Amino acid sequence: MSRWVPRREASASPTRQPAPGPTLSRDQDLGLESAAKEQAPCPKADTPHLDAMDLLEPGPNERSPPAKEPAAATEFTKVVRDENYWPEIRKVIEKGVDADGNRVKLCLDCAICKTPMLCFPTPTSPVRGEHPHELDLITVLFCGHVFHFGCMWEWLRACKEGNPDNGPWTPSCPGCREPLLYRACGHSINLKMISPLRPEEIDAKLPDLRDEGGKIPDRCADCHLIKINQAIERLAWLIWEHGDKDARSEQDSTSRGKEYTEELLRTSTLKHIQWAIGSNRW
Repeated sequence: MSRWVPRREASASPTRQPAPGPTLSRDQDLGLESAAKEQAPCPKADTPHLDAMDLLEPGPNERSPPAKEPAAATEFTKVVRDENYWPEIRKVIEKGVDADGNRVKLCLDCAICKTPMLCFPTPTSPVRGEHPHELDLITVLFCGHVFHFGCMWEWLRACKEGNPDNGPWTPSCPGCREPLLYRACGHSINLKMISPLRPEEIDAKLPDLRDEGGKIPDRCADCHLIKINQAIERLAWLIWEHGDKDARSEQDSTSRGKEYTEELLRTSTLKHIQWAIGSNRW
């Protein structure tokens, strides 16, 4: 009779020993596992296929915006409003800087009426919301001071009228009291009408100033012409009185002398007008 021999249970396989090395705590192990999950890409079924050109060049909507240009620096560092001496104004117009090298903008007011008189650089367009200023004509005096032409005209008229107690005043600059008259004839000096719209062209229109060696003539242009005509008339009569020995009669001599004198006067007047227009005089 056969005997049933109980099957011997299989012996358990030996457990593997972990490789030697540093051991990780449970918290560190969980941290690494979560990091790996975050880095793993999540596949999407609707992801379009990208070819090589798509990887090299971004689409029109994907291009990076152009770099913004840096904001422009402040153009001017100093604004001058109270200067009215032309040689100093001219330096700024020619150089664009003051004595310390700072860039300068001129916004000058008339010292008489306190309204805008001259701007440099000349604004090309008004600021939004503002109306452009219409600058009046200006004048530069022999002493170099600058005012509105209309203001100086009224000032000289007031000097001429004076007051009941002391009579008329000597025409002079409102700033420095430099006499503004022709000493031989006593008339007040002529004022030059100058447009302030092109400040860089003003200096070419001026005679030499007092501090630059300039001089005021003894007579105004009208009195100068009268003086010339008187001399010509006297000279013409002397010539015909002593030089016309062959004249047929005294009446004929007088008539010819008068014609000659009138011709000289017309010529001298024309030449004087041409000289007065062409010359740059006070």
